Amino acid sequence: MDEVRASYFDGLTARSQPVSLSLHGKQLTVSGDFLTRHEALSSLEISEPMGDAPRIVRFTDGAHCEVIDQTAFARLLRDAGISDGLVVRMQARWQWAVIAVLLTVITAAAGYRWGLPAAADWIAGRLPDSLLAGMGETTLEILDEHVFGPSQLSPKRQEGIVRAFARLRVPTGSLPAYSIEFRDGGRIGANAFALPDGTIIVTDQLTEIAGDDEEILAVLAHEAGHLEGGHSLRRLIQGSIGGFVVGWYLGDVSSVAAGLPSAILQARYSREFEREADRFAMQMLELNDIPPVALARILQRMQADMQCAISGDTPGNPFGDYLGSHPATSERISTLAGNKALVAEIVDSACKTPLDDAGIEEMMPGSWVISPDDPDHEYGGVIGEYRADGTKQTVFYETNKCENRVATTQSRWWVENGYLYTQLETSDRPDVFDEGELFKDRVVSINSRQAVLFSEDGYRLYRTRSNRCLNE
Repeated sequence: MDEVRASYFDGLTARSQPVSLSLHGKQLTVSGDFLTRHEALSSLEISEPMGDAPRIVRFTDGAHCEVIDQTAFARLLRDAGISDGLVVRMQARWQWAVIAVLLTVITAAAGYRWGLPAAADWIAGRLPDSLLAGMGETTLEILDEHVFGPSQLSPKRQEGIVRAFARLRVPTGSLPAYSIEFRDGGRIGANAFALPDGTIIVTDQLTEIAGDDEEILAVLAHEAGHLEGGHSLRRLIQGSIGGFVVGWYLGDVSSVAAGLPSAILQARYSREFEREADRFAMQMLELNDIPPVALARILQRMQADMQCAISGDTPGNPFGDYLGSHPATSERISTLAGNKALVAEIVDSACKTPLDDAGIEEMMPGSWVISPDDPDHEYGGVIGEYRADGTKQTVFYETNKCENRVATTQSRWWVENGYLYTQLETSDRPDVFDEGELFKDRVVSINSRQAVLFSEDGYRLYRTRSNRCLNE
């Protein structure tokens, strides 16, 4: 009968004694100078072979044996009909080790690609509304304290945007509960994003670079798509899955909420989230007779702002910009534009060197009419003649064909720091126009044919060089 030498430890002291191990059927016999014990193999715990480390035989009373000669011990077990398990045999072959590593990598990748989003969806669907409301409120408070400033848009302008968006029809019938908040974006500039509780934040700078209100509504429709898909919440959960699980389980999300503002400003939506939000926006815009190209145009403007910031023509943005969290690829713009060339020229790029006051003053003299795409156009035809001596005469008509004159005003105009100032001096309709009233409009762009202004009320104004009431 084969025997294998081993060291025996009684589990009570650190002292060992040499013993011999032998098998008799399904029973292991341990023999030494001062010890003999018989144990059924089924009651023993035998460790797997691990390199040159001793194999351990553990007894139920806490004693154990250490076997150095692994080859002899394996032969002893094999003769008794006991063989290593499949996993042990696989570990001894490098081919299986390589396969195990590959399977681990594939499993981890699959978990990241499908498992993590599934877990985020599961958690997002079980978070109470009160928790989301608290997260949104805390996040907005921190952003207001450290990032944003009060909006400079007039209440009338803000209300106009909110009402215009509320009037839009929705592909799904209705949107999740939402609210629109306006803020001065400060260092983050033109931006808009949705918080998990349904708050959509729009910065003043975004409304300034928009060519028209349709572009602003297009951005809001895109953000509504993120709300509809729960993208903001799912993205945050995926980015901090551990913290959310622990916070949700323990009922303490304060540490998670504290990190939300930074996460919201810096995290990126996945390409699939972007496609879903774009598809929702396209459906919503088309349902309301707004061409999806409006979203493509403002994405182009934002892209110009981003490239400008990168090139150093404007102050750096430490928090990233709208495109940092909403990647605007050429594929997206092409899809939104219907694979057609964009005809809208970006006239308000931050990278474009603004005209100096002398250049604006040189371009202003002459007759200008309100363009049909101007918000003031609905009130009838207007011809404003800017004279080189700084005086201005404006004639208002009831129609767009220079008929039925309504009023004539005389004003003074001048340019200062890129702004066009007009102060009304006299009017033959004092019941309509207040003498001394001062208007201040930022000159966005101006050339021999068209001037684009941005008023204090938040409206983008278009003036076309002509002496006709309507630019046909």
